[in-house]
Amino acid sequence: MAIEEQVFSVLSGSAAVTALCPAVRILPEGVYQGLARPYIRHFSVDIDPIHTHQGMATLKNWPYQVSIFADDVATLTALRSAVIAALDASTYPRFNLTGAPRIENMESTDTPTVGVALLLEAWYE
Repeated sequence: MAIEEQVFSVLSGSAAVTALCPAVRILPEGVYQGLARPYIRHFSVDIDPIHTHQGMATLKNWPYQVSIFADDVATLTALRSAVIAALDASTYPRFNLTGAPRIENMESTDTPTVGVALLLEAWYE
């Protein structure tokens, strides 16, 4: 199973995540104009897993990003916490958060949007 499918499975399998964001709005990279918020985009940041100087590790280590968008900070904060909890609870694949998630106001021509990017390492076979 591709890493994108595994991440979708982890996020859509979390009742806390889907209570705030329906599974149909948890999507890999694509076109998001006009999509109702909140929504989650997730995608691999690189085309190949990380390679160590000793060769490939037993588990693949993919740089990965989960981006969350909402209309207000309260919804965004709740969804961010639910996503991090779902990723932390996953025993396979395993995820490491590699940076501090910062909430940002996104400039938009239609409605205000806030977003956050979670930078991860995804470990799987």
